[in-house]
Amino acid sequence: MGEVWWRYGRDGLLSLTDALDNPGDHAAYKRRQADCKAEEERKHREAMELRACVDCGAVPEKKAVWTQEIPGYWTNREGGTCYPCHQEREAARALREDQEALEAAREAHAERPPCWTCKGPLGGRFGSEQELRIEAEPEVAECPDCEAVREEEDLGPLWLPLPTAKEWKLHGKKKLDDPWWEVRVLHAELCPALERPKVTA
Repeated sequence: MGEVWWRYGRDGLLSLTDALDNPGDHAAYKRRQADCKAEEERKHREAMELRACVDCGAVPEKKAVWTQEIPGYWTNREGGTCYPCHQEREAARALREDQEALEAAREAHAERPPCWTCKGPLGGRFGSEQELRIEAEPEVAECPDCEAVREEEDLGPLWLPLPTAKEWKLHGKKKLDDPWWEVRVLHAELCPALERPKVTA
């Protein structure tokens, strides 16, 4: 059974089993095909492992497509994420941006006069569904809650009182104590006395 056999057309000495084997037959062809397939699968596995999701570690089963817009598809880059993790990241990013916008709006409203009607925060009650996520327009003088009540009761738009001559003099001397002064002046420009409705809040 040792390598003591020689067969015409072969190199070196062979064992009896190898000497009797015909490597060019169908069985040998199938073995070579199986080896090639196994090698391809190994390379594919290694490639997919490089594309494992960096968040959950899951590995795609087939070659990925470079898109994350379609559920089930993976990134085709190393260090990417699977679609579920991508969605989680997007949700977290949207929540973070919304919170940052809310904080910025709160800071901006804190520097402005309070609501004319309820004297609360101009942006609305903190944490309420009506709270503004962006800074209110310059002419806004009521919080969202008071604006909603005004609309429900059909009270019409809010126009702040027109500045009087006395107030203008005090303003010129920098002695006027009115946090809504600039908004009142803006309202006077937007809606002069002749254009105002007879009944105002």
